Amino acid sequence: MMNKVFGGTVHRKSVREDGVFNIALDNSCSLFRGLQKEEHVLLTHGDSVDKVADGFKVVAQSGNIVAAIANEQKKLYGTQFHPEVDLTERGMDMLRNFLFEIAGCSSNFTVQNRQMNCIREIKEKVDKSKVLVLLSGGVDSTVCTALLNKALNQEQVIAVHIDNGFMRKRESQSVEEALTKLSIKLKGNIQKVPFSSLV
Repeated sequence: MMNKVFGGTVHRKSVREDGVFNIALDNSCSLFRGLQKEEHVLLTHGDSVDKVADGFKVVAQSGNIVAAIANEQKKLYGTQFHPEVDLTERGMDMLRNFLFEIAGCSSNFTVQNRQMNCIREIKEKVDKSKVLVLLSGGVDSTVCTALLNKALNQEQVIAVHIDNGFMRKRESQSVEEALTKLSIKLKGNIQKVPFSSLV
């Protein structure tokens, strides 16, 4: 996509690459700094870069197929492989290079920091009010309710489980049991809310 947006071309080749392959890297490229000249990566594609966009250069290849491009001046990098998966053996190093060396991020984020910031913000905004929270049992509503429970007194949090009509058999019961294990006390249960009323 990046190559095409910047004026290059991409075409479907007669050959697909699906699986773990050795690719040749230009390890002078910021994205691949500290890596070997050859690395194992997961490739899953049929479309390939045909003509490289102006300002970009090929920084990785799988045989004669382009596996990565870069424009170091604009700090733009595109990979045709998956650095985010375990099958790409040095993928985390590539992501670390991108985040800390290229994008200039710092590594001071922790889940505990984020949780403490959320709890502090909830306490400031809610103060002594009550909060009605509707729980489907999904990640978003459950995490929100768990944070509310940590930040506020239990009588301030009115947690109601919503069966939206799309639940699997016994899913509402499983959700309620899971919430109880998280010390989330439900104040009620709304059964089968018509979908039209949610839209």
